[in-house]
Amino acid sequence: MRTSAAMTLADRLSLLRARAEGQRAALDRQKQTETALVLPFFDALGYDPFDVRNVEPEAGIDGEDEVVDYVLKRDETPVMLVECTEATGGLDELEEDALFGHAEAMGAPIVVFTNGLQSRFYAVPDGNGGRPEEPVLAFDLLDHTPGDVDTLRQFARPVFDEEEIRGTAHSRVRSRQLREYLVRQKDAPDVPFVRFVATQVCGDSVSEDELNRLRPVVQNVLDELLEETQNERTPLSAQKESPVPPNGEAVSNREAAEQKQTGVFEKDIVKRVLDEF
Repeated sequence: MRTSAAMTLADRLSLLRARAEGQRAALDRQKQTETALVLPFFDALGYDPFDVRNVEPEAGIDGEDEVVDYVLKRDETPVMLVECTEATGGLDELEEDALFGHAEAMGAPIVVFTNGLQSRFYAVPDGNGGRPEEPVLAFDLLDHTPGDVDTLRQFARPVFDEEEIRGTAHSRVRSRQLREYLVRQKDAPDVPFVRFVATQVCGDSVSEDELNRLRPVVQNVLDELLEETQNERTPLSAQKESPVPPNGEAVSNREAAEQKQTGVFEKDIVKRVLDEF
């Protein structure tokens, strides 16, 4: 798939997606998949598949009898090791921890597993050769968002920046961990979390009785904030009338707007709920 240099990455992916949709049922062998989808995917990212200084196939691994399907290079330096399987195959069985050790030995910061339709990009951890908990990017050629394309663009040969990619990986992991933590607090706020909120609202000195009173309030506020966030993401035509709080007083549009402008732990919100409690 040779494309115009003026085309954007999104344009190139759209062309490749059309190609994949038209022939994916026939791509039941690895070499077919590589020719039809994987090599054009490299090309879309700026790695010329016809230049072995960009894309080295079946690259040997020093001191090993193994080879890696492809090594992608920038300025003749390895930046990604790529293992492939057929388009009809899954990636889980393809993901071998050993490849991360090989990537570290070769100085390649990224490992990619792909079947042409789905591709998982992993940042190689420093110093342990093991596989990270999750990929920097799980890209689906047939079902991706503009945000996925923006992340994928970081791996393009002209702009490849290892530090930026590692920064993205770190942010993704921390975001997941923070989300999981807040979900746990929403379901059952623990003492350290409630104490933190209490010190923000009530001051440094908080009695155990106050903490016990505050715990259900914190849970209630988190539920309210989650519901407000979900409503904001719902199209106006699909939104239902806001439920009336237990005290029978509906929250006005102005109050809702003011609450929207506050942070998750805005003192005024928590104080109001404490007073009502």
